[in-house]
Amino acid sequence: MPSTLITTDHRAVIDFADAVGPLVCKTLSSLAHSVDGKVRITYTTAVDPGVIDPTALAVTAHLFQSRVPKQYEVRVTMVGKRALGVAIHAGSAAARLDWRADYAALSYAPIDVPSDVVGKAVTYLDAFGLAFGAFDFVVTPEDEWVFLECNPAGQWLWLERQAGIPITAALVDLLTGEVTE
Repeated sequence: MPSTLITTDHRAVIDFADAVGPLVCKTLSSLAHSVDGKVRITYTTAVDPGVIDPTALAVTAHLFQSRVPKQYEVRVTMVGKRALGVAIHAGSAAARLDWRADYAALSYAPIDVPSDVVGKAVTYLDAFGLAFGAFDFVVTPEDEWVFLECNPAGQWLWLERQAGIPITAALVDLLTGEVTE
């Protein structure tokens, strides 16, 4: 997982950036807002701590992470102990920072999930009493899988359609008790 800081303290953000390098800022929860009558969400944003308004930062907690170099991203949909992986390749600058920012620039491919990643995802689900989780990873240029987050109610149908992976069938098997491990 990338080095992470949650704070309202501007000095802490500057010190954190000095220690870990380039930063991104993420929302702590799903945030939808309206701009000119259109619903918008807040995407992962590259930030320069030197230009952050300390007064605005102090209003609420912000999540900062070290920016991880990426080759591509992976969404692993865990259904029970079954891992269904899809590589998400970004074709624009906006999508490289946060793939949700430019769906039209994405391409998808099924991907095998390393066994150690599957094992850790199963442990995560077990610890939280979950049977499903949408895990997001960055794969670095060195092929290291870096865990970003698990969405316990993450979207998945578009991945099934784009990459041809059987998430619906896996969910049906889980719900009917026909899961094979």
